[in-house]
Amino acid sequence: SRARGWLFGGGTAAADSEPELPADPALAASSVRGVPVRDEPRYTGLRFTCDGGSRELSVAAVNDDYCDCDDGSDEPGTAACSGRAGTTFFCANEQSVGRSIPASQVNDGICDCCDGSDESAASCSNRCVEEGKAIRAALAKENSERAAGLAKKQEYIAAAAASSSSSNEEAELEKILADIQQVDAEIESLNAQTERLSAALVEETKSREAQLRARRAEALQLALLDRHDLENLLIDLAVDTSSSAALERLVIEAFAARAASRESVQVSADGSISSAEVPQPRWISTSDEMSSEESSEDDYDEAYQEHPDEAADEGATEVSLTVSQQLDKVKKDQQAAKDRLRKLNKRKTEVESELSLDFGPDNVWWSLRDSCFELAADGYTYKMCPFDKSRQNSVELGKWAGFKEGSDYKVLLFENGQKCWNGPKRSLTVTARCGSDNQLLHVEEPSMCEYTAEFITPAAC
Repeated sequence: SRARGWLFGGGTAAADSEPELPADPALAASSVRGVPVRDEPRYTGLRFTCDGGSRELSVAAVNDDYCDCDDGSDEPGTAACSGRAGTTFFCANEQSVGRSIPASQVNDGICDCCDGSDESAASCSNRCVEEGKAIRAALAKENSERAAGLAKKQEYIAAAAASSSSSNEEAELEKILADIQQVDAEIESLNAQTERLSAALVEETKSREAQLRARRAEALQLALLDRHDLENLLIDLAVDTSSSAALERLVIEAFAARAASRESVQVSADGSISSAEVPQPRWISTSDEMSSEESSEDDYDEAYQEHPDEAADEGATEVSLTVSQQLDKVKKDQQAAKDRLRKLNKRKTEVESELSLDFGPDNVWWSLRDSCFELAADGYTYKMCPFDKSRQNSVELGKWAGFKEGSDYKVLLFENGQKCWNGPKRSLTVTARCGSDNQLLHVEEPSMCEYTAEFITPAAC
């Protein structure tokens, strides 16, 4: 017959005068080895049921170092059912924190529980008092950090409430929209002025050209040539060149040819007849005076150089320059207005973006909106700026994409960063937890170009 083990096993925790750690009473030690008090009723009585009620055993089969049940629940205090899914041993660990360990660690010669209850040979000293003190110290530090973080969090909330930032931004946006409307109207008026002045300048230019054309025709004495002469002149001009000097030469040649073919006569006042002189036509440039006689032989060449940008006479010059100057001024004002409109639209986009940001309950994250936090690790400098961007040295890890949905404003997302070579765009997921100060910690890359980090902040308290 197989040996039957012992059912009951007492705890080995020593008494200690220090206060116990807060614990769930249901997880206290029971009279059954390896079982918390909440499960003790199942192991008391005359019969034990396992495998979902399909198997019933004598209570003497519990902890007899033989695995009778497929679910291993009949051996909570031995290693007989180790390897079965979910089989564990409960360490009460009085004066410390109770916990469960895998059944395979029971009676393996290693003291896994601080109370030594996992080793029946009683070879383990009770370390729960020391372990409990260390845990209590850690909890005290954590509670202190949490208290300081909560106090700082209230400061964040108060700062957000006192800032009236949202109201200021809404007022700024309202003013920007009014300014945009005003500048739009200004640009529309300037466009109309530009169109009117441009048309006036075209008409003035046409008038100047007509005056100059008439003076040139008069100075060249074209009226003295008949149709036949003019036809020949145009043909010769087309064959030769369109320069002013060539035209003057051709006109002179036309008069000379006409004089040679038929005598020109001139009747004087007393009735006498004499040979007419061959006219001396000349080209008129825009720099010439209205009377051609005022030009001297010395400045003949210079006077006959054409300056199309100058007016035909002094009066025309004043009018044209005035229209041109007005047009230049309007165009400068027009460009300045367009520059102002571009800046207004840029600021409008920025303010609208700021107004759309979600800073969490009571705007607790508002105080960090213009802050950045750095961590130097593994030869890199990581920089995380909530509501803006994140970087690894000069490489962008992602742009602000908001808080992860359902994270209670505890997970910050940065997406669409610089693309990895032969990989996806970089991204950063930051998990925030409570602390008395803001600190970026533990940046890792668990997947290619997908980074994670931990952020300690009062905003997460």
